[in-house]
Amino acid sequence: MSEGKRRSFIEVLFHGDPFERFVVAIITSVAVLAAVVTLLQTDASARAGQAGRDAQRYAIQAMGRRITGYVTVDYAWYAYQVNEELDTEALMAERADDAAAAARYRALRSRLSELTPFLAPPYYDPNGNAGPDLQHYEADTYLVAATGLAERYAAAAALNNAWTAKSNAYVTHLTLLAVSLFLFGLATTVPGWIRWLFVVVGLFITAMVVLWIGWVTVRPLPVLTERAIDAYAEGVGLAHRRDLEGAVAAYDRALAEAPHYANAYYERANTRYDLADYEGAIADYRAAQVAGRDDVNVAWNLGWTYYLLGRFDEAIAASRHAVDLSPDQVGVRFNVALAYLAAGQIERAQIEYTDAMDVATRQVAGVAEGGDKPPASLWTYMDAAVRDLEGLIAQLRGEPRAWTEAPPPDKVADPETVVAAAVEISRQLKSLTVALEYTGRPPGVTVTAKVSPLEFAKPTYDSDGNLLGRTIATAFPYGTDRVLALFDYDGMQDGQEVLWKLYFNGYEDPAWRLVEVWSLGKSGSAEKPFSLSYTNLYQFTPGEYKIELYVDNQFVQEGVFEIEADEAP
Repeated sequence: MSEGKRRSFIEVLFHGDPFERFVVAIITSVAVLAAVVTLLQTDASARAGQAGRDAQRYAIQAMGRRITGYVTVDYAWYAYQVNEELDTEALMAERADDAAAAARYRALRSRLSELTPFLAPPYYDPNGNAGPDLQHYEADTYLVAATGLAERYAAAAALNNAWTAKSNAYVTHLTLLAVSLFLFGLATTVPGWIRWLFVVVGLFITAMVVLWIGWVTVRPLPVLTERAIDAYAEGVGLAHRRDLEGAVAAYDRALAEAPHYANAYYERANTRYDLADYEGAIADYRAAQVAGRDDVNVAWNLGWTYYLLGRFDEAIAASRHAVDLSPDQVGVRFNVALAYLAAGQIERAQIEYTDAMDVATRQVAGVAEGGDKPPASLWTYMDAAVRDLEGLIAQLRGEPRAWTEAPPPDKVADPETVVAAAVEISRQLKSLTVALEYTGRPPGVTVTAKVSPLEFAKPTYDSDGNLLGRTIATAFPYGTDRVLALFDYDGMQDGQEVLWKLYFNGYEDPAWRLVEVWSLGKSGSAEKPFSLSYTNLYQFTPGEYKIELYVDNQFVQEGVFEIEADEAP
């Protein structure tokens, strides 16, 4: 009996219906494949979990390193301020012939310098005239380490996402293989041609799944080596210290280790931009986009760099892409308008500037409804838009400053028309910025007051403080601590609000901003003093100063003077 049963089993297994044997073989193969996929899915899920835990750990470590770094740097800077105060006290004691007190101050100063490395080389030379190198100390204290941890977090998070995607794909594969097994099993229960239909469909699904499994399995993962991350973090620290050549070399090493390191391309582009290597910066911005970092910052910087080279069509296209990525970014909208203006497309530029100003107005109105304030970046972008227009004007007039960023004059179409349009748009932007900042609304009725261009004078006083005279000039010697703005006016009204703004080397110093009520009548001549009473400075720092006058939040007039450099050895 047992032998007969054994023959019957062999007969069923090897001599049964050919179709059923074929289907059994397929089902067995698919079941084995499903088991393999299950193992792959389990492994991918485990790797995703480990990468996720690593990402959390790096994120916590990076945050902790930055927080402790900020505290350490704040303490060091406070120690430096106390150190300077003790030095001043020692000098004052010496002048009072109190050598003992001076010695005590200097001993305390020496003791203080031992409490932080910030007050010793390589960050600070106590015997030199220069202040401490804060950027160097920040880079060494926390920036390089925190950057490395942040990059490891990003790499682990990307790895987590990649392994999670693989795991999810394997789950889908298992679902489809289950469908195939169902079709194969169903084929054994029905007669005729339809069972072949089930088999063919099942085989087709299985074949597609096998190809998909192969692609998912061999697809490379976004892996950054430790050496690439360390080199990148070193580059960030060197760039922060303004060692730009060293930073480029560090980014080169990072990219040699990881040729698709998008962040390294982006930061190397920024550093090359700072080195005025605009062509190299453009190549790196584009490489960052290809490597996967196609965000608003990359497109924004790419468009601006094209603008500086006078490649206005490409500047417009790149900046448009940045607008598409972040429609609420006012700054990049102004860059689109500026590129149209430099290209000589005046009407289109005016339309773009109007659209950008409308967006800014809506943003201010939107946050005002909720009782909030606009982000500080909004005013930064609007001020930058004015500064960019003034830079273009200065470039085309042949009067560029050290801080001027503008395309070559020979790249600008119809310079005279562009300058005229830029002057008018600049006035509109200045008025809109002040009006939005102080009222939350665009400027009202145009102010009819007329003010002559500001002139500047240095007053001279006698020993009793009486004014002896005024020396009108456009430049004043180092050590000047009081300058008068002189102007004629007509059409003013008592009670109007007047705003004075002061810019030093192209950037406003908010410490000098002054709002007052007009009380000098309709017309006449006036002078406005600018001195220590309006700022915490001890004297005017050498450089260029621009004074702007606003009446009822609208730009009216401006003037420029210079403080000459100290010629003392």
